[in-house]
Amino acid sequence: MLLRRVMEHVKAQNWTAVALDFVIVVVGVFIGIQVSNWNDARAVKQDEEAILTRFHDETVAAIEDRTLREAATEARMHRMYEMRKMLLGVSPPRAVTQAECTALAQSNYLPFATGAIPVLDELIATGRFGRISDPDVRRAAAELIRLRDEIRSVVDVIGNSALDLPFEFPDLMRVGIEPTDAPDDIDGFVPFASCDAETMRDNQKFLNGFSANVDNYNVYYLASFIELSPTYEELHHSLDHALGLTHGAVNEGQD
Repeated sequence: MLLRRVMEHVKAQNWTAVALDFVIVVVGVFIGIQVSNWNDARAVKQDEEAILTRFHDETVAAIEDRTLREAATEARMHRMYEMRKMLLGVSPPRAVTQAECTALAQSNYLPFATGAIPVLDELIATGRFGRISDPDVRRAAAELIRLRDEIRSVVDVIGNSALDLPFEFPDLMRVGIEPTDAPDDIDGFVPFASCDAETMRDNQKFLNGFSANVDNYNVYYLASFIELSPTYEELHHSLDHALGLTHGAVNEGQD
């Protein structure tokens, strides 16, 4: 209809009307493009907000999981410290507790506490990391990726050098299982170990291997938790800021 009207104005040589029709067409196209751009921008913003919300929730969950792991790792490490002092003669001889012996038996078990954030891995794998426009979030996430990969390499190295003490010294340590009522246990049993402290103190090869495992475990603890945990907290803080959240608001939402 607009084209027919333009042709009529041209035939009538009504150039003012032709110019007005042209302006109407240009303005209409411009408005259409702007509306499309606004819709696209709104969709991008909504997508980013959804990503950041999921990013935040998964980061909080990762921190909570790592906090539990850190407490268990630190407790196991201190048991090994106390046992090493006793076996090396720094503290008086005594019997080894079952908890200490179990910690010793698992001293070569160095799982990397990744604190998985699935959405971050997905963004990188799909090339959508650029969807995050907040510079602080991008910086904190990039630093977490860098440090996490670096520490994983360290843990792999020390894990490969750690000794499986029950396997290497079966005459000094015995492993078994005992019943448990822990709700998260699958088969109703947990591993335990028993140790012959007196014989251990007289076996220099064992003491050398045990001491090396304790040193490795200390490096594992420091790298996996003491060094890496602040990076998770920094990412959490930047996500709070990007989403306009406070810790109080987060806690209320979780309740």
